[in-house]
Amino acid sequence: MRGQGNQAKTDLGIANFNLNQALNTLYVAQAAKAASDKATAIAFAQGAASIDILKGESTYVFQGCNQQVYPSISGTVAVSTLIASGAKLNSGHILTWGDCTDKAVTVGANDVVTFVGTIRNGVISATSITKQ
Repeated sequence: MRGQGNQAKTDLGIANFNLNQALNTLYVAQAAKAASDKATAIAFAQGAASIDILKGESTYVFQGCNQQVYPSISGTVAVSTLIASGAKLNSGHILTWGDCTDKAVTVGANDVVTFVGTIRNGVISATSITKQ
């Protein structure tokens, strides 16, 4: 009986060790996933700055009235160039506005603007724009 009890204690110790190892592996994987999610969010927010997004006809559409499913974004940045449906920002993003945008100012090139809105594929649909 004593031998079986000792074997059971040994088996329990091994099982506890394996459980701790599995939990440590899980924690490392969760941390890696969190870091990956953060890097993905940053890359998504920065957009494709290396592509000349102003070549060809402007196809950027304001989607500010339908914003519940897109990530929110806000910031202060200088306007690089005006386009037909908004402005290209120095950050490389396109800022669009429409009927749902709270914008009481006229935005021009080289103006510094503060915006709040949603982002989708590097295009920001602003819910509010103020000039600095």
